[in-house]
Amino acid sequence: MGGRADRVPDLFDYFQRIFARIWADKKYRQDTARIFRTCLKAAQPLPIEVIQVIVQSSPQYYAIQAPVTTSYTWDTHEMIDRTRAQVNGRCQDLLSIAQRQFRSPSEHNEYTLVLGTLYRVEFLHRTVQDFLVQSPSVLADLQDHAGEDFDTPSTLLACYVWLIKRAGSIVSSRNNTSLDYIDMLAMGWSTEGLLHAFDAPADSTTAKLIEELDHAMSKAYTCPRHVHWSNGINPTGARERHGRTGESGVSVDLYVSEHGQRDYIAHLVQFSLLDEVKTRLAANPALVRNKKGRPYLDYALRCHAGTFKGADERQRAWLVQRSRNLDMVEYLLGLGCDVNSPISIYDCHSIWYLYLRSLCLDSEHPMTRTTDQSEEKPRQVTWRLIQHGTKDVQRCFLESRPKSSAAAKYPHETVTQRKMSARDILVKIFGEDEGSSMHDAVLRNETVNSWRSPLTYLTRLWGQT
Repeated sequence: MGGRADRVPDLFDYFQRIFARIWADKKYRQDTARIFRTCLKAAQPLPIEVIQVIVQSSPQYYAIQAPVTTSYTWDTHEMIDRTRAQVNGRCQDLLSIAQRQFRSPSEHNEYTLVLGTLYRVEFLHRTVQDFLVQSPSVLADLQDHAGEDFDTPSTLLACYVWLIKRAGSIVSSRNNTSLDYIDMLAMGWSTEGLLHAFDAPADSTTAKLIEELDHAMSKAYTCPRHVHWSNGINPTGARERHGRTGESGVSVDLYVSEHGQRDYIAHLVQFSLLDEVKTRLAANPALVRNKKGRPYLDYALRCHAGTFKGADERQRAWLVQRSRNLDMVEYLLGLGCDVNSPISIYDCHSIWYLYLRSLCLDSEHPMTRTTDQSEEKPRQVTWRLIQHGTKDVQRCFLESRPKSSAAAKYPHETVTQRKMSARDILVKIFGEDEGSSMHDAVLRNETVNSWRSPLTYLTRLWGQT
């Protein structure tokens, strides 16, 4: 049918006739509208299991009430055939059940262990999706028939919560499925769910779904009891002075590993879920001062999306776009977070130092350069931090590399590759005029108390040599 669609002279007229037949079926009109709206909003094709969630009278309540279970059956051909017939019947073949495309044979071998994670609900042809996006009348019909109380972002959050609650069943049904695969799958689902939570209504239902996601992940994800599951989002391992190479061979930034000290509030800060952060910190304000490892303000300023486990490039781009949320930064600063606070696990560098470093490196990365750095957001955040008393940074070490074996005098010896001052970085990001103005404001912060100790003077003099 995809080939046939390409040959239809007027595709929009063709799809209009199909939807006229769809709306004539009053029995499944609501199911059809909800499936189309959810698939249209979803950032990637949905696993076929979530169809049963979408067609519930209240998908959110259904996901909240669903228990965490290890007895759900994923891998049956009967379920796949039943879902295909259900989707085809309601959506007139404009949506299809398609097998996942794989990047490598090893990835295919992992996925084929669980058929339920192998099949996706997809638009039959990209022109179907284009038609829906460009047809206000059809979009209005979808909204009307789905019901006025149907919210697509919270429905998608509910779908991923429901999937995570059944992730443990994959191990039960297939003992040879690797735990690493299950962890990656669950982490990817949690990331997708929280990304959709950003657009969901800030109400008690969304709050409960976010709470259920935390509970389900604590059961599904493999980690020590005393460590929150969100610590698995970034690489961990032995700490070296300026960086290390991960198991995949990708260079991993030293200032990413959190040594098991990440908590759920920090995770929500990084997803810019401000209302949830406010609720949790209001219940326990002391957490702002007592948080070990990275302060919450550091999470708001540095995303590290490139290393998020289980996240694809699209998810990482979303995370970067939503990072450095001005409202989140202002809220945390208002709680007394100190932008000059040193972080012990990162060589006691300050939040401001690490923010400058991240700002510079992000400007050079293809993903972050085309999203965050092209917006007004980093400029507003930087000015707000300066207004809260940032101190000057004479030398910011950006990256390093090992010496060649012939040049290295000691094992694991490294040589610094690049370093820049705060002024250099601000000018690089915001241009000569504004960057210089920002740095002048930073220097004024330091001269509020005009007297300087000899040690401060000598340190600054040394930094200029």
